[in-house]
Amino acid sequence: MQQKYHLYPWELWLYRKLKSLRNTKIGKLVQQKILENQHLKIPFQAIPLWVASILTGLVAVGYEHLFKLFEQGAKAVYGYQNWLIFLITRYFSSPPGCLPHGLPPTQKAVVYHN
Repeated sequence: MQQKYHLYPWELWLYRKLKSLRNTKIGKLVQQKILENQHLKIPFQAIPLWVASILTGLVAVGYEHLFKLFEQGAKAVYGYQNWLIFLITRYFSSPPGCLPHGLPPTQKAVVYHN
């Protein structure tokens, strides 16, 4: 019968080290003072939430910087030649493998132009 969850070698190593750490004086003291005390347990349970919120903030800031970079690039192209924005909008406004045509790309370019 196969196990449902397979541990990687580094996870097994870490699990063994933590298990051996529990038997030391410091490990017993930590277990007694922190893990068994309900009031001190709550902040440790919130750590995943903190990590997730920090990662979400970093992704949002990265997206904002990327958006600003593309906006500056579009303004540079528009400043170079006004009509180039129509070509760029034509090729970058649709999903890959699908050539844009018709009114929507042109409308986007005109809206950006105004």
